[in-house]
Amino acid sequence: EALALASDFEPELIISASYRKKLSGSVLKLARDCINFHPSLLPRHRGCWSGFWTIFEGDAETGVTCHRMVEEFDQGRIVHQEKLAVGGDDTSESIYKKILPVTAVC
Repeated sequence: EALALASDFEPELIISASYRKKLSGSVLKLARDCINFHPSLLPRHRGCWSGFWTIFEGDAETGVTCHRMVEEFDQGRIVHQEKLAVGGDDTSESIYKKILPVTAVC
């Protein structure tokens, strides 16, 4: 029912920000373009829990990636990235808090 309503709306653009579930192909086909704001520097840390993986892997930087959505998870063409340093006292929570305002710039 929701898909039919969205189809009637005829969106030109679908925007996703850190959504943790994969959008189906039928949803992606609703609009001419679909973009996602992912909380890591893709292709590093695709999928969920990128803040955790940033800390676990000892990354010196992280950021936000704006990319086109395709059916394969976090595989679309990268449009833009904004980088930020990871501090020695950062946690996955503090990284997500630092990334939120960066997403607006991206």
